[in-house]
Amino acid sequence: MPAQPSAALIIGAGSIGSLVLQAARLAKIDEITVVEPSNGRRVFAESVGAGVAVDSLETAGAIARRRAEGGFDVVFDIVGAPRTRRAAVELARNGGQVVLVGMHGEEGDLPWLSVVRREITITGANCFTRADFDRAVSWLVEGRIRLSDDARYVGLDEGPKVFAELAGDQPRGGKTYIAPLG
Repeated sequence: MPAQPSAALIIGAGSIGSLVLQAARLAKIDEITVVEPSNGRRVFAESVGAGVAVDSLETAGAIARRRAEGGFDVVFDIVGAPRTRRAAVELARNGGQVVLVGMHGEEGDLPWLSVVRREITITGANCFTRADFDRAVSWLVEGRIRLSDDARYVGLDEGPKVFAELAGDQPRGGKTYIAPLG
């Protein structure tokens, strides 16, 4: 993979995907495409730097095939479902990179012959270093990145209620940040 990717695909534009999108923009990736079925999230993705936001993997596939390289330099799978993991490999260019961020399920079938023959690099992304954390906080404080419009903030006392919602059948849509509020 080149030192500086020029084209990225981000599969999933919820809270984490929109932050990955903004980090890609700050990393000066020229062409950023997002796949997100939710219209509101696509609109937000475009407002924070996506050049193109589409509603399906099939549409992203058409974009990948039109690129001279036959795919994207780097594909971020934020969803982590078997279908999106497989699509991430298929939509990367030969010699490209796939970054698996989403943890939807423990196992998933990947097209390993394609990975080997096309020399795709697969990287997992889960945590961060202290320097990464400090950089992200500074980007937030400086206004260089924005949290999604559907984020909500609650105090520590509401933590049990939030976790009960997440465990229930109807979890709330946006990311919830729990912190001591003054």
